[in-house]
Order: sequence, then C-alpha cells, then structure tokens
Amino acid sequence: MSKRAWAIIFTAGMAIGAIGVMFVPGVPAALLTFFKSNEAPAWIQAVGSILAIVAAALIARNQTQGATELEERKQAVSEKHKFGVIMALMARAHGLANDITKAFETHKHEDFDQISPALMVDTHRALKALPVFEIPHGLLALDVLTISRGLASLEEGWKELLEISSPESEEVASRMQALSTLASEISNISREAIDECKKEIAIRSKLVVSNG
Repeated sequence: MSKRAWAIIFTAGMAIGAIGVMFVPGVPAALLTFFKSNEAPAWIQAVGSILAIVAAALIARNQTQGATELEERKQAVSEKHKFGVIMALMARAHGLANDITKAFETHKHEDFDQISPALMVDTHRALKALPVFEIPHGLLALDVLTISRGLASLEEGWKELLEISSPESEEVASRMQALSTLASEISNISREAIDECKKEIAIRSKLVVSNG
C-alpha cells in the first residue's frame, strides 16, 4: 500500500475517532463549557494554526514523494528500453555465432549458407554505436564491447577463410578451429548477457508498476 493511501487512512481514522469521542459520557458537556470560556478563541486559533502547519507539511511531502516516484518511473522506463535494445542485439549475435558453430559441426551446404557476414558487420556496428557509458550495468557494458569486437573478428576471419584456394590444406583446418573457438565464446557471452538483460528488465518492470 502506498504512503498516500496510509495518509488517507490515518486522516479518516482521526476523524472517526474525534466523532466517537463525542459519544463518551460527559465529553459533550465539558466541550460546551470550554467553548463558553474566554480562553476558547485563543485555543481554537492555536489548534487551527498547528493543524494548518501539519496539513501544509503533509501536502509538501506528498508532492515531493509524487515527483520522486515520477522521476523513478521515467528512469525505469528508459533503462528498460536500453536493456531491451541490448538484449535484441545480443540475441542476434548469439544466432550468428551459433550459425558458424553448427556449419563447422555438420559440414552441410545449407548450414554454411546460413552464415551471414553482412549481418555480422551490421550487428557489430549497432553494438559499437551504443553509448556504453549510459548502459546502467557495468558488466553488460563490457559485454557490448566484447561482442562488438568479436563479431568484427568473426566476419574478418570468415572472409579470410573463403579466400584460401586449397580447401583441404592445414591452414583451413587451423582457421576453422580458431573461428569455431571464437564463435563459441561469442555464443556463451551473448547468452549470459541475454539472461542478465531479462533480469534487469523484470526489475524495471516492477518499478514501473509500483510507481505507476
């Protein structure tokens, strides 16, 4: 329950309590005597001033709390969007790396046809363009840099592999092994980054709902 709701309940409780006191035997007569006394106006003015100060403090506090919650909600929405973009790019990098690994394992033409150097370049550029210092997660920022560089190396290595004239040479086997190792590293890092993004998005989603 929000602080505003608790304030409303407290105020209502005080009002109900004040009304209930009026039904206590002897209280109405005592109040009537008090109001007829010469000191009553001064006391009423003093109590009214105190209540006005308390009311003003509560209003200011509620306004400050509301502004803080609104700012936290805006920040949570912004960070949720950032994690969503990172997760989408990491998912693409994960798929590109797995395409390399699968093709080297099966040696099937249809699997080699799935490898897309152009998409590697596009994903590398998209990750490189992200403002890493604005990523609200230090380890994810490092993952963005690592995967970006990894995809660039993967694309370059794939192009060099295709340029080798003798497909049966030891150089081909060596380059394929190096590319397979790099692809596995990219796959593992991107998978962990995706899982971390999901956690962070879930946290921000709760903040948005609680401050909505």
